[in-house]
Amino acid sequence: MVVGSAVILMRKRSQIARLYSIAVKCGCQRSGIGHLLTNEVSRAATAHGCTEVRLESRIDNVRAHALFRALGYTPFGAPIRDYYADGASAIRFRKQLRPDIATKAAGRNADNSNIDWNQAPPG
Repeated sequence: MVVGSAVILMRKRSQIARLYSIAVKCGCQRSGIGHLLTNEVSRAATAHGCTEVRLESRIDNVRAHALFRALGYTPFGAPIRDYYADGASAIRFRKQLRPDIATKAAGRNADNSNIDWNQAPPG
């Protein structure tokens, strides 16, 4: 059973990764899965040599904003008006990744082989 997913976009010639999508199944929210997925996005981006992760979030999604802030993301720039199909605006967030961690991670596999996807989420 899939309880969450995250999609990250990375380009060969850019050190900025984009968290394109993150979702946790209803009933499984607030169990640490979003925290785990977001941290894994940072780890994967770091392993690929990225120094920053950026994302957009609905302006009214305060629970997601609290998660992102708790994980070191900070809002930047002006809200993007009419970003979503229903006309809602988006807030942009970014997180600086530690270069010293990036250097260590670059030697590791980036294929998620070191993750135990069957382990219980934290919390």
